[in-house]
Amino acid sequence: MFSMTALLASLPPASLAESDLPRFVSRALGRRIPSELPGLRALLDEEPVSGYAPSVGPILAAACERLAATGADPRELDPQKVEALLATSAYLAALEARIPLEQQILRPGIILTPATRDLLRGRLHALPGVGPQLVCVAPVTLVRLPSVRFVVPRGPVLARPMTADEADRMRAAWSAVEEIFPVGDPESAAWEARFVRVAIRENHALDAVVEGLRPLAVARRRALWRELVEHLRDQEVVEEHRPGPRGLDGRLTRLGFEPGAPWIEPLVGIAQAAFEGAAPDPEVARGACRVSEAELAAYAQWVEVPTVDRERLAGVAPAEIERDLRVLADVEAARLDLELDADWVRALRALRDRLLRPRQLRAAWALDGVDPLLLAESRLAAGHDADAILTALEAIAEDAAEAGARRPAAQPVAVSPPPVVTAPPDEVPAAHAAMQHETGSESRGPAGDEG
Repeated sequence: MFSMTALLASLPPASLAESDLPRFVSRALGRRIPSELPGLRALLDEEPVSGYAPSVGPILAAACERLAATGADPRELDPQKVEALLATSAYLAALEARIPLEQQILRPGIILTPATRDLLRGRLHALPGVGPQLVCVAPVTLVRLPSVRFVVPRGPVLARPMTADEADRMRAAWSAVEEIFPVGDPESAAWEARFVRVAIRENHALDAVVEGLRPLAVARRRALWRELVEHLRDQEVVEEHRPGPRGLDGRLTRLGFEPGAPWIEPLVGIAQAAFEGAAPDPEVARGACRVSEAELAAYAQWVEVPTVDRERLAGVAPAEIERDLRVLADVEAARLDLELDADWVRALRALRDRLLRPRQLRAAWALDGVDPLLLAESRLAAGHDADAILTALEAIAEDAAEAGARRPAAQPVAVSPPPVVTAPPDEVPAAHAAMQHETGSESRGPAGDEG
């Protein structure tokens, strides 16, 4: 027989339930054996767990129910497995049978505060973009477990950086679409898909880049691009030796460019996106790095490099260092069984792990011959420009209004959207809670497609 007194003595602190629910559940149930789950569930369903948030008892009871139903061993639980369990539809149904669950919709254009990003944990997909704010770009319903800081998204949570003005215009465009096709309308999913397909594009200021690059000769454009790629490579080394904005300004000045030119910053953003899109080089990843005289000279300037390592590296040709790095990589992977000089291995590993591998890991060699003007024009034609994105979203809103005006007035559709619940300010942005949506009627789906 279980007693609430014994259970309370075995539970983790109440503060853990409120701050890190998956860890709390894994610790609360992790020492139980499968045969104890039915009795524990019955106890939790009958008696409140005093000293804890009111939802803790039902949360644990529903977890016991689902673990027993699936035959899972609670002793194998960890926070990651618990988080996956809490996000299942079966678990949410079991919990909702015990307590009411709150639902809230994150809408496109809503700025995600640091507290909200923390609440979403690893379920947030941050897409590439440009701007100071991380903003939701796709509507998603959040199921919030009451009295604990835990939400379950019922779809992908997509967000990307943008400016506050972009967020305002995106929010207004989505509000116009949602007014005609609210959640639950038979046509809403098609309009959502059309809207999100545009909203997730990267928002570079491509017009400014094209205008700045077009007067330059091809050779000068490519020289500028190569400097940007080299700067991005340097930014990958250990943090204390990254050149940062001052290093970039120095590169630009040496080439005769004004760092503050309005098209430079968006060009750097395009270079960053292209650089991040480069796949990892498998040879570099395993440790077989290339070595240049310039890299060795830069490494020799690092004050933390021991003098003995600096002198030894200076006395070895880059080709020989490359050879020894390949040997070391195979020894570390147990492909070779060789005795290597311990001091030399230490020096090689430090050079490789702090400078060479992070700097060379992305296979960015294909970017070296890029003409940035052609790249910018190509991305502009594909719609990866902030103004083009917003114009396309506003056009979708206009199409939705026209489609709504063509709806047969005699055939209204009853829609029951999920309730929008005002959330504590530390969990969901206040602007989100303020946005309400109205029900709509049947209408045609989206007629076009912004590719």
